[in-house]
Amino acid sequence: QMFFILFFQLVYVDWFAIFQDNVGFLNSWKMVFPDISGAADRHRDDRTVCLCGNFEAALMEWKHVQFIFIFVSCTLWKNADGNAIGGLAVGEPTEKMYEMIEVVNEILPTDKPRYLMGVGTPVNILEGIERGVDMFDCVMPTRNGRNGMLFTKDGIMNMRNKKWENDYSPIEADGASYVDTMYSRAYLRHLFHAQELLAMQIASIHNLAFYLWLVGEARKHIIAGDFSTWKPAMVKRLSTRL
Repeated sequence: QMFFILFFQLVYVDWFAIFQDNVGFLNSWKMVFPDISGAADRHRDDRTVCLCGNFEAALMEWKHVQFIFIFVSCTLWKNADGNAIGGLAVGEPTEKMYEMIEVVNEILPTDKPRYLMGVGTPVNILEGIERGVDMFDCVMPTRNGRNGMLFTKDGIMNMRNKKWENDYSPIEADGASYVDTMYSRAYLRHLFHAQELLAMQIASIHNLAFYLWLVGEARKHIIAGDFSTWKPAMVKRLSTRL
């Protein structure tokens, strides 16, 4: 939570989440509503507000309508610059996350950015874009990178695996970052096994560049009008374990 706040302060972005309680199956709307409305009152001057708990669990108990009404009435009345969707990266099944994104985005305004908090894998991002999400944030590119996982156009690479030991080809020949052609797969594997910090730096730079490339490609295909045909093929490639 503190890192999240500090990050947005450092990059001068006026986005701030004010309600992130996880709403469980046993919580009634009477218990949750005072927290939501109180949070709205405390942050009445904030430019952008997130009033999202784990509404996936809540919606299953409240049959969708009650919690959505609370969510809308406490969030959209603020007329904020954008709207965030939270509580959907805490271990629920992926398909349930996609279902809840669809439910929420049906009622969020289309003329303001929609921000999905804490998501996710490259596939998650494409699925979110298809469902109307505009922005994402996640530690996955750097956290997974520090542990040897690289996301590429052709799938996922575990750079600790022995199969890369004698592979002196570039990390990714047509990659989005300078590190992709500067270093070989064998060298990067060696760095990880030698526990060199350079390995984590290279992997993090690669993954961040790849994520930026991916959303850039998604935008191109949305503009071209062929996202719906490009996305399924891309998801299949991204899901491959190399």
